[in-house]
Amino acid sequence: HHQSEDYNLSTALRQTSTGFLLSWIFYLPLAVAGVPLVVFISVASLNLLYQFWVHTRHVPKLGWVEWFFVTPSNHRAHHA
Repeated sequence: HHQSEDYNLSTALRQTSTGFLLSWIFYLPLAVAGVPLVVFISVASLNLLYQFWVHTRHVPKLGWVEWFFVTPSNHRAHHA
């Protein structure tokens, strides 16, 4: 998703087409530990919403929050 000249929801949603091939390995220990499927779905949904927020130009710098969280401002530097 780093190839877009636009910084919007479509940029946030563009992920690798092969990510599903290996990503399940990282979630397997949680599934074995008994984490319910609804938790996986909820976290994936929240992450998708967070990606939209991070990939917007409409949020200004957030001061001290930038030191602890990925914000639109410091994520723009990542894309630069």
